[in-house]
Amino acid sequence: MDENEARSLLMRQIGGVSGLSNSTAATPEFKKWKRDAEVAIAKIFGGSGRHLKDFAAISFTSGRSYLGKPTTASLSSCQKGLAGARQILQSMLEEIEKFGLSESPVASSTPSLSHSKADQRELMISHSSADKLLAEALVDLLGEALMLARSSILCTSVDGTKLEGGAETDDVLRQAIRKVPAFISILTPKSITSTYVLFELGARWSSDNHHIPLLAKGAGSEVIKAPLRKNALKLSVDAEVFQLLNDLAGILKRQVQAPNGYLGKIKKVVELASQIETTVAASNSSAEIAKNLVRQGNVYYQTIDGIKKGPFCMTCWDADEKLINVILRGHGLMRCVRCNKK
Repeated sequence: MDENEARSLLMRQIGGVSGLSNSTAATPEFKKWKRDAEVAIAKIFGGSGRHLKDFAAISFTSGRSYLGKPTTASLSSCQKGLAGARQILQSMLEEIEKFGLSESPVASSTPSLSHSKADQRELMISHSSADKLLAEALVDLLGEALMLARSSILCTSVDGTKLEGGAETDDVLRQAIRKVPAFISILTPKSITSTYVLFELGARWSSDNHHIPLLAKGAGSEVIKAPLRKNALKLSVDAEVFQLLNDLAGILKRQVQAPNGYLGKIKKVVELASQIETTVAASNSSAEIAKNLVRQGNVYYQTIDGIKKGPFCMTCWDADEKLINVILRGHGLMRCVRCNKK
């Protein structure tokens, strides 16, 4: 078994714990999860090693037998055991991340083919290095929401997801673009001028594989030209970030975790994606920008070549001539990520 498959099996079992919050050791859902975990550990580390023994030592019952409905004690004991099991499984995952996967006692005698790290990636994030902070926030979110290890993501400017030292950049990228199950691109006014981003988008298109374009920092759907045109999601909109998580979960066959653990990470992605960094567009003066601004209520909109962009913060433009997107909230409410005006 290769490391990528081993990590996927362990993360699937770790993610499954959240769906057992009302289970006891007697419920069918728990019994299936426990058996699946035991099978996964045996396949990864062998059936006679300490890994399976450590897991088998976890107690999920109070040691008493009850008739009828589950008691508070039986529920509490199972949840305590699940918490311990999650820690043990997480430790096994970190062991693989740090030391790799040694040859399994149950492995086939047929020599396995060596795979590069690029072969083991599940997701690639195409982006410009100018958007590093947004890419890093997205990696953090995906790791928490989908239980994705950083080593299973290729994002060339974020620590833990970069190319291996000494790797032939073009060759590894070409291989990863063709093989990764999931591919997303962060499209901003800066990234669409990047030679590497355009190369990656074209190479992924030619492979006829999965691709989700993500619009951010003022970029609209008009930046996606034929033949690359696909339905894009906006990272500046909370609901579309949630849709991204669900879409990727389907592609990668993962479970989206309960949102209370990563709502702050979604907020960070939305705020970074809502920022427009440049004071004025390239080669345009403030006066030329102002000609295309139209005030509607407490915000500005900009229309260029018939395409409406915005809304932008009125305070930031009037005071500093900075075009800053405001975040759209429920019930028509808006907030600027720079000056915090509502």
